Amino acid sequence: MGESVAAAVNKFFKVNKLDKKILMMSGISAGFGAAFGAPIAGTVFGMEMVAMGKLKLEAFVPCLTASFVGHYLTTVAWGHKHEEFIIQIVPKITITTFIIVILLSVLFSLISVLYCQLRHEIEKYLIKFSGKTI
Repeated sequence: MGESVAAAVNKFFKVNKLDKKILMMSGISAGFGAAFGAPIAGTVFGMEMVAMGKLKLEAFVPCLTASFVGHYLTTVAWGHKHEEFIIQIVPKITITTFIIVILLSVLFSLISVLYCQLRHEIEKYLIKFSGKTI
């Protein structure tokens, strides 16, 4: 929803390409911060989704601001309470848990790379198929 609002603003004000990307990133960040109550994660997520692995540092402040505004609007203005997760048991740090964490980290990073590559290939196919940019 945040990205949709940013797209509408882009059409209305006819902004340049760089500002359009920053507005998209800010819209995604605001939506993530509002929906999940995690404005820092929303900032990073918004910057990652549009840039796809190439973080634009000039978008950091607008994304951070939008994410915190979205978060505080939902919690303060509308009174919504986000879910809080409390870690009740912390596993012992052993060689086994360390190895498991390293292996899972590698696996999840490979899945992330696969997702990004798949998204790029689908975008290329859709551009070729439709003749329009996304």
